[in-house]
Amino acid sequence: MKLTINGKEYTLHFGMDFIDEVEKLEGMKMEAEGVSLNMGTGGMALLNNKLASYHPSGLRTIIKAGTSTERQKPSNDDINAYLEELANSDDYEQTFDEIVEELGKKPLVLRALNAKAE
Repeated sequence: MKLTINGKEYTLHFGMDFIDEVEKLEGMKMEAEGVSLNMGTGGMALLNNKLASYHPSGLRTIIKAGTSTERQKPSNDDINAYLEELANSDDYEQTFDEIVEELGKKPLVLRALNAKAE
């Protein structure tokens, strides 16, 4: 899937690197005695909830994680400007729906999004 952000086209990749990056960005964190530890879990479930509610930070996470393996990545400012522009258009929910559709085509991502706690 491709998105045009600040006039540049970026390809979003949805594989294991995407999953790992989502867990890094959104996963549960634990802090003790001033040391923070990313637990590496729970991020995909949180992302799933954000996608279901069309939450803009979910789309930001997808862009950041989807471009994590790219040589050229969009800056945080460019991503935020893109989200603002998208929110002011009629394409906001449609963009989410298209992304969810693309994610659903990737078996590993689909399993991670729908993982059940034991």
